[in-house]
Amino acid sequence: MCKKVCIILINWNNSEDTKECINSLLNSTETNFDIVVVDNNSIIKPNFTDKRIKVIYLSENLGFAGANNIGIKYAAENKYEYVWILNNDTIVERDTLLVLLDAATSSESQVITNLILYYDTPNQIWFAGGYYSKIFGKGIHRYINRNVNKVQLKRTKTEFATGCSIFINTKVFEDIGLFDEKLFAYSEDLDLSMRLKKRGYNILFVPQAVVYHKVGRSFKINNTASEGKSSPLQVYLFARNRIIVSRRYMSKINFSLFYLNFFLLNALKAAILFLINRREKSKMLFAALLNGLRM
Repeated sequence: MCKKVCIILINWNNSEDTKECINSLLNSTETNFDIVVVDNNSIIKPNFTDKRIKVIYLSENLGFAGANNIGIKYAAENKYEYVWILNNDTIVERDTLLVLLDAATSSESQVITNLILYYDTPNQIWFAGGYYSKIFGKGIHRYINRNVNKVQLKRTKTEFATGCSIFINTKVFEDIGLFDEKLFAYSEDLDLSMRLKKRGYNILFVPQAVVYHKVGRSFKINNTASEGKSSPLQVYLFARNRIIVSRRYMSKINFSLFYLNFFLLNALKAAILFLINRREKSKMLFAALLNGLRM
């Protein structure tokens, strides 16, 4: 039997959620898969006994992009036909993998994304396909926060696939390249989606495949700062990466208009953060506004 699917999970000081995700995967009706856990230099190293699980321990935190690239390279070297990039803070339905695999083998699309619901409010949509907004410089989730029972979802092409769950033919990476490791985390999925579009690949949204997402759990667990819900690093990466990706995929005129508006809004935000004594966030936000133009 050929090796069909390599499921890549990134763990960073969050073994409990990783174990819950793995347990849901091992309960899948489709069984032709292996799981690769790439550990981003966690303090407590995860360990699993199931023979379908391989753990790759990194000596430094490579971020979402770098760690996933390690997993993708492993999948390519070991001849897996498909890669499923999946957040470790998710739970899957028993038939999710089967539906994804069926969609990949029965359609012309090489890239599949799926319905993602909030774990804590499972009738509420987190992702149902999306698109790149050149006004806001980010990927927009369709129907976000809507009740899944009150919208009609169908299989359709979508411009943007979230990095929370992307099912992709391994050979596609040979054509478009891997995740951009300079981005580290955030917007790397948008960058990948836009490269897919430029190379002529269609992304298919399949609502029959369902994943439940504990949104932002990894960063929440690892955020030890006393400056609010988001860490200074998150604030920096969010802002910097939106600028970097927008420069790549907007015209010069569109980017100039976007950056002017983005700079003014975030410079004001940074000033407010400074005044309310969230100095590290203020500093990192100003740095992001400048560094986004330099990279």
